[in-house]
Amino acid sequence: MKKCKTAFLVPVLIFFLFSCSDGISPVEPKTATVQFSFQEITQFSKSTFDILEAREFVISIWQPDGTPVHTDVRLDVFNFSGHLISEPLCLEVGNYQLAKFIVLDENNNAIYATPLSGSEFEYAVEHPLPRPFAIENNMVNNVVPEVISTAGQTPDQFGYISFGFDEVEVFDFLIAAFIYEEDVQNWVLTGANLKIEADGSVVYDYPFPNSTSRISVVDGRSIYQLTVSKTGYEEVVQTFSNAELRSHLDTPLLVTLNTSPLLWNKLDSQAGIENSEIGPDGFVYGTGISFLPAKFGHGFHSGSSNTGPNFGLWKEINPVFHLKGTIEFWWKPARDFDETGSPDQVFVSGVYEQPWVLPFQLMYRWRESDPQMGGFEFSIYGGDTNFAYRTGKVVPFEAGELVHVAFVWDMDGLTVDNQVNYGVYVDGVYYGLSNIYSPEEAVTELMRNLVGAYFSMGYYSGDYHNQNQGVIDNVKIFDYAKTGFSDRLVE
Repeated sequence: MKKCKTAFLVPVLIFFLFSCSDGISPVEPKTATVQFSFQEITQFSKSTFDILEAREFVISIWQPDGTPVHTDVRLDVFNFSGHLISEPLCLEVGNYQLAKFIVLDENNNAIYATPLSGSEFEYAVEHPLPRPFAIENNMVNNVVPEVISTAGQTPDQFGYISFGFDEVEVFDFLIAAFIYEEDVQNWVLTGANLKIEADGSVVYDYPFPNSTSRISVVDGRSIYQLTVSKTGYEEVVQTFSNAELRSHLDTPLLVTLNTSPLLWNKLDSQAGIENSEIGPDGFVYGTGISFLPAKFGHGFHSGSSNTGPNFGLWKEINPVFHLKGTIEFWWKPARDFDETGSPDQVFVSGVYEQPWVLPFQLMYRWRESDPQMGGFEFSIYGGDTNFAYRTGKVVPFEAGELVHVAFVWDMDGLTVDNQVNYGVYVDGVYYGLSNIYSPEEAVTELMRNLVGAYFSMGYYSGDYHNQNQGVIDNVKIFDYAKTGFSDRLVE
């Protein structure tokens, strides 16, 4: 017979039976407490371990059919004058199988174990596991599982699963995500999902809570792309070098999540207009539209034709359009900011068969010789008159330059300036509007909720003079007045 060069111990499993009731009930107890102990068997060579090093037993107990009763239970071991005994474990009276028995030292190292049936060391013990035993009333039940020293051996030799691992160098950084809460009119912490791609492979993809969170990520990569996502909000994608991400070890990386747009259309082709990325699909009104290079591929150009995209009723895009909203887009103007000429029609919101009845229209106005009379214009139809709110020609740009524009409105007042209802951001910078007809009056006219109001771009069917002369692409519409446009560089 092949000999095992390790020491053998025969632990004596001693069952001390105590009633689990209070001792008053006349009903015979149905459970008993069990304690484990073992003693060394001298006929085997002695282990390099000292049995007094034992601090815990790890045991698994099954029912006779293999159903687990206890799995990997850790029982503290107590030393009574050199005799080792475990804390008690309560079991119902009946038949069981001892499926695992491992002895641990104070450092959680396995120093002895009972081999499993079918393992390499099965031959070395008379009763490999699982081994049946019984719990009976009013008697001491002894089970003696033989254990073998683990010195120089592997878990596989005992029949226990083992695994190896490669140590990976990581570093930590802090991150926090925020969403804007209309109720408190402030940014608040929120939970989100974080995906990290490093040098082309995903190394992290888990949620984090609504608090500043410490994230551990694999080290040694040159580029880390972070994608923060939350249902109902736009994804935020940012790229960092190793050093840049490490710089957030103590200072959190702050991410603001904006509500997903209600409408997003790239405007890059007729097929693109007819297939929005988000929200209602559009159609091309009129003939003569063309598609020219813009910020993201191509955008549309009306030229001298009364043509452009139309996306139908405002109520089907933003049901609260008359209360608040945002329209943002990239624009390549046809003229310098301070030239004169016809207005460049950007967006209009009209009513079919009722020319000039506009909840609002947006444009850049060139034709006035007075610089204060031009600029970005947000015109509101008040029922009897139009209220023309403009920036003046205060935002420099050149013909052919790519400009990001966002018109925002909120009838409760803008977050950036709660004294006004309308504003414009150019390349992420806020610019106030003024009432060109009554500069002393506040920009607070309320927008009308006109039935049948539609949303079109680059033209207005009641006006053949103000077509879009530039190029517009990547339009997005939201149901709130955005305040941050750091995401404008991402399509």
